[in-house]
Amino acid sequence: CPHCGTFHDTVLPTILERVVDGEVRFVYIPVYGTGSYANGDSAARASLCVGEENFWAYHDALYTWQTEYSNYAFLYERLVNAALELGVDADEFNACYASDLTSEILQAAFSTTQELVPENFGTPTVLVNNERIDVSVPTIHDAIDAALVNVETTGE
Repeated sequence: CPHCGTFHDTVLPTILERVVDGEVRFVYIPVYGTGSYANGDSAARASLCVGEENFWAYHDALYTWQTEYSNYAFLYERLVNAALELGVDADEFNACYASDLTSEILQAAFSTTQELVPENFGTPTVLVNNERIDVSVPTIHDAIDAALVNVETTGE
């Protein structure tokens, strides 16, 4: 969705800096169906099929396409070609893409997210220690800082 694109461009890099510094653990759950772009399910499915080593590069490409191609961003041919450009084996990608296991993973991701955020669920959603946080750079970092202080003082 456009909000996820803004999150990707402005908020995510600041969180990832803290991950690299070892301050926080970041869990990204690919959820689709809340935005206005066609084939979001295909994008989520394909992002799982490129493998962990290619995930972030592929993730970045998806958001670039969202800006460049709008509702035509996630055409299957584009998804496959980008995976091949990253060196992903075509047969493995296609098998994963068509796999029931991939469908089960995406369904589990959606179900888990709905359990964690049962009311007013939308994307992007940020949780710090399972508490929903407003999706803004200052609010997220304040929540992270408070959680780190809590760990230092209580050990939890």
